[in-house]
Amino acid sequence: MAEHDQDDLNLDPELRALLRDLEYDDAGPPAGLRARTLDTVREQPVPGQASERRRAARRRARVRRPYAIGSIAAVAAAALLALIVITGGTQDERTVQLTGSAGSMTAEIRDTQVTLKGDGKPLPAGARYELWAIEKNAADPESPKLTSVGTFRPNADGTVDADLDLPKGTAEDVPLAVTQERDDDPAPNLPPVLSST
Repeated sequence: MAEHDQDDLNLDPELRALLRDLEYDDAGPPAGLRARTLDTVREQPVPGQASERRRAARRRARVRRPYAIGSIAAVAAAALLALIVITGGTQDERTVQLTGSAGSMTAEIRDTQVTLKGDGKPLPAGARYELWAIEKNAADPESPKLTSVGTFRPNADGTVDADLDLPKGTAEDVPLAVTQERDDDPAPNLPPVLSST
């Protein structure tokens, strides 16, 4: 039975008597409490140790950062390449100067789109012109094959601003010629009034 100092207990006399009569064993802390407490204390960082861990983590991040940036750049380059492939190329633009008896004109070719702009002597208003692609003739190399790209008419002031499409399968670097057409005959009225140089 544990003995209590009378001065330590400022209790009611009846309660004091009851405590004296009460028998109990001092069993100490529950089993395993000491081990759990010591494990918890060991897991706590020692002062200064936590900041060292943070510094080490920052060093590892600095080492990984260039690799991460390089990976992002590689992914971006791959995405750009995929976009170019999906859209069908880089869309290079080629400018061709057409000159002849009718003055001069510029043809800007991007993929299959041809934009004609008159930049010299105005063409006669109201006249009908036709743009031709001059292709090699496999059957007769001496006689080139003329493929119609489309017809256009100059504006009232003689300037030209027309958009035409190259026929499918026509090379972008094909020479071009312009004829003045007076009828609906599908064959060109030769000689051309403008041709690429």
